[in-house]
Amino acid sequence: MSARDRLLLAAAELTYEQGITATGVDAIAERAGVTKRTLYVRFGSKDALVAEALRMRHEPMVALLRDKTLRRAQRADRAPALAYFDVLERLFASDGWRGCAFLNASAEIGDPDHPLHGVVAEHLAGRRALVADLLADRSDLAPAVALLAEGAFAVSAVVRGPASARDARAAAQRLLT
Repeated sequence: MSARDRLLLAAAELTYEQGITATGVDAIAERAGVTKRTLYVRFGSKDALVAEALRMRHEPMVALLRDKTLRRAQRADRAPALAYFDVLERLFASDGWRGCAFLNASAEIGDPDHPLHGVVAEHLAGRRALVADLLADRSDLAPAVALLAEGAFAVSAVVRGPASARDARAAAQRLLT
């Protein structure tokens, strides 16, 4: 794995575990097995590194949610939009879940000019598009169902465990019937 990839992985792990502000460049460089100079040469700043670490997670995360949702819908003979909440329930119940890395980062960094906010917006748009795809036959309800899912993501950071996904699924089911 290249030094760049090790830095991205270290930044993603440490900022998720400890928060962005609490994670210093020394810790990131140490975990990546590189010098601070290498970090700055590759990324220019901690802000740019953190934004890029989120960016590298965006597409794989949306693709994983899509894949798991479609498999769950097929296995459980459940509407894909409701299967999405099943997937979220399992995700929120997993060991180490501390909430959505994208929402956590956005909430922690209030500076609207920070480069991570564009990445967060792109990721949230990707999740909304996923919900819209899952609801192709009921596209009029996609914004409401997406909002239920995003609410579940947000609440899961505070109320650990799968309850927010279950509650959101129940609300989505009422909307869809």
